[in-house]
Amino acid sequence: MFKFLSDSVSQLSGESPKSNAFSTTQHFPAPNLIARLVSVTRDPEEDFHTYEIEVSFGLRKWTVSRRYKEFHEFNKLIQSVYMVQSNPLPELPPKKMCGNKEQPFVHSRKEQLSQYLTQVMSNTDLRSAVFTREFLTAATRDRMTRLYNEYVPLLKAGATFKKIGSVFTRDIRMRLTDDCMCLEYWTPISGNYGKGEDVKRLRTHTITNVSPTNEGLIITAERECELDTSQNGKSKFVRTAWLNGLSELSRLLHLIRSDDTTINRQKQHAASALKAHAAATLRDTTNNRQKQQRAMKRKSIADKYNKR
Repeated sequence: MFKFLSDSVSQLSGESPKSNAFSTTQHFPAPNLIARLVSVTRDPEEDFHTYEIEVSFGLRKWTVSRRYKEFHEFNKLIQSVYMVQSNPLPELPPKKMCGNKEQPFVHSRKEQLSQYLTQVMSNTDLRSAVFTREFLTAATRDRMTRLYNEYVPLLKAGATFKKIGSVFTRDIRMRLTDDCMCLEYWTPISGNYGKGEDVKRLRTHTITNVSPTNEGLIITAERECELDTSQNGKSKFVRTAWLNGLSELSRLLHLIRSDDTTINRQKQHAASALKAHAAATLRDTTNNRQKQQRAMKRKSIADKYNKR
């Protein structure tokens, strides 16, 4: 189905699917993922306790319920992935076979799990790991897989829409940036879909709602963007897919975006790697020059003795 959507997007934009005219990316800082355990409740029918976790990422806030056994599986995953880590890993409170439903024990475990979650979220590597973000996500595996494999590639491919203004309607080109931080939209110039000078951006982590109306598609963020979705055929189908994709992206952006601290650390690593590469290049250049000088000196001495 995604191939059909991709081909349809290309037909709308007048470009081939392999066009790389929109390969630039904008690095806006992402908000940090924040999570804290707030309460514990008992399910009277199943006779077990669940721990409520409040999570936020930018303007988006939600609640996740997790049982102790889910914490246990999550901790096993941490241990297997970070076996050789110099820093100490968070310690999960141990299992208890008897008396684990008594109120004093339940409240004690709540405090222990709260401390455990705090330790996880204070570790930059753990907080940015995909399995941590999926653990803190109230979404099914099918929804997350569809976001990764269908919606994000579709939004990055870009499409042509009609923007409804107060005075007139005009064609605009819209796409998701490569780092998934912004929706870019601009007016094509003379039928050419290269970017014009009036490029505008909606930061994806500020999108609070995507909804269709009788007049168009409304994206509510730090500024509103209104699109005409009254086209027929494949155009309408692509716009419906974009509606679904943007809605899911606004809810699940934390799954595909690292925190600002992670981005900064990656930039620092990249700068360090670039500096090391420059030093190695200078060292190699110096060594080669010294080798050439020694070779020329040996040749000069050899020529001097051969003349004698």
